[in-house]
Parts: sequence; C-alpha cells; structure tokens
Amino acid sequence: MKTLASLVILLTFTLVIPSEVVGQDAKIKVSGPEKIEVDPEANFLVTKVFWPFCLTEDKLFVIPDPEARTVKIFEKVFEGNKNYLKLVTALGRDGFDETKKFNEPRYCFYVPHKGNYKGTLGVFDYSTNHSERKAFIFARTGKVEFTPIKTVNCPRFAYDMEFSGDGRQLIVSGYTTDENNQPFDLYSINIEDGKTSYLLASHEKYGLKNFDEYVSVYRQEQILPGMGIKAYIDIAGDHLYFAWECSPRITALKLCPTGQREEKRVFKDEDDINRKVSNFVELGKEDRIKMGTDYRKRTFSAVLRKQKKQAYVRNLFATSKYVFLVYEKAKSNQNAGSEKFRLLTYTPEGKLLCDVPMAGSPGKQMWLDEQSLELYAFSDTSGNNGKLSILKYKVQETK
Repeated sequence: MKTLASLVILLTFTLVIPSEVVGQDAKIKVSGPEKIEVDPEANFLVTKVFWPFCLTEDKLFVIPDPEARTVKIFEKVFEGNKNYLKLVTALGRDGFDETKKFNEPRYCFYVPHKGNYKGTLGVFDYSTNHSERKAFIFARTGKVEFTPIKTVNCPRFAYDMEFSGDGRQLIVSGYTTDENNQPFDLYSINIEDGKTSYLLASHEKYGLKNFDEYVSVYRQEQILPGMGIKAYIDIAGDHLYFAWECSPRITALKLCPTGQREEKRVFKDEDDINRKVSNFVELGKEDRIKMGTDYRKRTFSAVLRKQKKQAYVRNLFATSKYVFLVYEKAKSNQNAGSEKFRLLTYTPEGKLLCDVPMAGSPGKQMWLDEQSLELYAFSDTSGNNGKLSILKYKVQETK
C-alpha cells in the first residue's frame, strides 16, 4: 500500500503487531514475477497512470487506453524466447456503433459465462461532465468480438466495479446518495432497468457507529480526500467482499439475485489479525482525522508525512476457497531491498491464514485469474524507456 521511532509515535499510531507468516496456518506462497512485455505496436501513450485491466477466461488481456479513447485487446504469444502481449484488436477506435465512442475509458472488468467465447465485458467511461459518465456493456460473441448491448449511466466516480455472478448487476464501489440524501459507498445497478440498490452505508465503510458520527466527523469537515477514500471489491458466488484502502479488515456481504444485500459480516477477529499481520501499519482514528484536516487546509507536507506511516490496500480478489488482499507496506516500513507489497490470505469465513511477501515491483493495477491463481499486475517501472510491461505471479498452496 501506498504509505503516507519514538514513544510518541507508538502512542499516537495504531500498529498491527508482530509475526511474519502464520506457523501451521501458512498455506499460501507467491512465486514470480515473470515479466511480459506489451507489444510496442500498441502505441500506448506511456505515462505513470495505468487503469484497471482484465483478462478473459482464455487469457486475452483487455487494457484501457484513455488517451487514445480505445480499449486494446492482447493475446499472450511466445516469440524470440520470451512471452509478450501482442495487440489483436481495439474497441472504440472508430466508434463501436454508429453513434457511440469512448470519451476516456478507465476501467475494464469481465465475467465469463458457460460456453466458448461467452462473457460480459464492462468499460467505465469517465468524463468531467457527471452526466456523461457511463458503463458500456459488451457481450463477447467471438474470440476477439465484443458487441455493445447496454449503456448504464454512472454519474458518480467509481473506485472499483464488478459484475455480479450472472452479469445482470453492476456493483460499484464509490460514493452516492439515496433518495433521502443518505450517503453510501457501495451500490448495485440493475443493467436491465437501471434500478439502484444501496449496499453499504458510508459510515460502515469507515468503521463508524452511525450516520451522525460520519456526518459530524468526516463529511461536514470535508476531510475524506486526505484520509483515503478508495475501496476495492470482488465477488465469488453470491458473496461480495469489500476492503477500504486503509484497513486489512474485510466486509463480506451476501447478495440476493436481484442485487440487494441479504446479510453483512466483518472479518474482525482482532486478536488473530493483530497477531498475524505485522506489516500492515494503520493510523489511529484521530491521526486519520488530523491528516484529513491538514489536506483540507492544503498543508500537504504534513499529509505526506502521515501517509508514509500508513499501509494501503491495493487490491482484493475472491475465489470460492480464498479471499486475497494485496497491500503496500508503509513507506516508513520499507527497508532497502525488502518487498513493498504483501498478500494476505483469508478463508471466505474470515479466518486469516497468512501474510506473505510479493517480490519485484508490481504496480497497483492487478487482475487474478481465479482458475489458475495467476496474478497479473502492471510493472511499477512501466513507462520507463517508453516500455509497458506486465508482471505475472503465481499464488500457490503449500503443504
């Protein structure tokens, strides 16, 4: 996670305390990475900002290119004694029907269906004009053919998006309000009729007691952007998993087929988490509030000092067997030559199994192939020397 030794620090910051990997419960390791270069013919305008990509079940890589207003599709090939991603087609280069073109495609997400080349692709198209923010929905109709089938209005900004299991519901991690102006940070949109279901209230996201506490402490003071507001989601079966970027404690929701929330529980065995997660350093509530206040006052140097002492969640993945949380250690906790990123593994019931390192320099945009447990990430050095590359990790069970 991105990170924003004295007795004072020990008293003012909440530290999650010792141990490396969990003795007999350590069932996971991460091997790799293998570096896979991206076809230079793709002509990405290489910057330091890369947006969430996805993979199909047969490992086509679907990567948004906001500057070119296209979504580029690659297949992995082996040539010249190495793997690389070869560009095979691009969506939106000339528009994807008579009237529609991407404005600034930023997120790609995908759910497979039974049968060859069957699946649903979603692309979140950003605009500074709220009314023009949309999710374009495509049906996969061939190896590299994607046919537009629906457009869903998404006027709020999204931090993460997923389809529910059958592809009929769009789940959005992002701020919105209901008809009573109550704030929520997780909701679903029915792709057919556009109806919104509200899944997680904003005070639940931040671990607060109620709406009144959220309003008085956070919203009224306009401090949230300085504290950390991103949250990541993934879905396995009828369960949705949600993680705020500043905490390793995951919220699990059971969803009904129409997208409403049926039940909620939090991965919250405090003794277990405190014992096993030595590398996730959390700021205490008062320090987060102070960081947000400094941000509002534009005292950015003070914000950066605190950020260096905070670990950050960078992604979340769920399968029928495991829930994985990728985090970046606090910058103040990154020693020369040590890993920056680590992987927490939970059971779907919330038992924390282990906290293990990830080698190399992965970036923040990642995708897990749930069948093979191969984890792909943009290289943190992508953009250097005009080259774009993907890192491939293998998440493995150990005996």
